[in-house]
Amino acid sequence: MAASSKEGHGSAPYKSKPFTWGYGTNEYWKTVKVHPESGCLMTCTDTSHPDTNPCVAEQQLSLACREKGYEGGECEPYFENYRSCVQFWRGVVRKRRARGEVPALPPPDLRDQMKKEYMKREYEHAKEDRLN
Repeated sequence: MAASSKEGHGSAPYKSKPFTWGYGTNEYWKTVKVHPESGCLMTCTDTSHPDTNPCVAEQQLSLACREKGYEGGECEPYFENYRSCVQFWRGVVRKRRARGEVPALPPPDLRDQMKKEYMKREYEHAKEDRLN
């Protein structure tokens, strides 16, 4: 009887769809890799690529200033600009994740538009504060 139950299994070749780790075709998961030894999921952490780091230009300017041999005081405006950029985009990512938007970091072609909208809102808030 046990032999007959084993015959039922595997009698037809098993065909499956390509394995997608259950995450579908979401843009975020296209950057996820699987570590060959541990099997852990790894995301792209290339900080010099504009797709993963919206502050690449600011980062390069601050590093260029430091490489020229200038001390911290002369490079401080570059460092402050980089810190402001990172703080802004971290806030954007945090808000988009809270709203369930994917990808959390918007693509490069939408970032300029988002910055302009933010600057416009900030300008209007500052203008209202001066009037009050």
